[in-house]
Amino acid sequence: MALFRWSEKYCTQIPAIDSQHKNLFEIANKLHDAFVEKHEGDEIISKILEELVNYTQYHFNFEEKLMKENRYPHYDSHHKKHVDLIKQVNEMVSDYKNGHKIELSELLVFVIEWLQEHILGDDMEYCPYVMGSTGNI
Repeated sequence: MALFRWSEKYCTQIPAIDSQHKNLFEIANKLHDAFVEKHEGDEIISKILEELVNYTQYHFNFEEKLMKENRYPHYDSHHKKHVDLIKQVNEMVSDYKNGHKIELSELLVFVIEWLQEHILGDDMEYCPYVMGSTGNI
């Protein structure tokens, strides 16, 4: 059951970015499904959390490369938001893996709200700077 559904409002018109955002939605939904279907053990949830962190880092690196190449004027503030998110999620994942009480539902809500706000706000701001030079990446 998908908790986080892709809709056209999230389209940046940059195919590679839209595809990566869709993948982030899918990973968040896998985590939700594993959480809801209690038969998934800690090992499976840990793997999905790792996938989420790794793919998010990959996506951020890709975005930042595009922003740098296109001299996006707000690169520094956008990059800082990426760093802050990775730090927060890594802390939550570490806490979970080390047996500290962390509510996966809290992590899911955090990730989903952050993704929605970031895509609809920050990501939409850099798109005009990147779209003209990206072709069909």
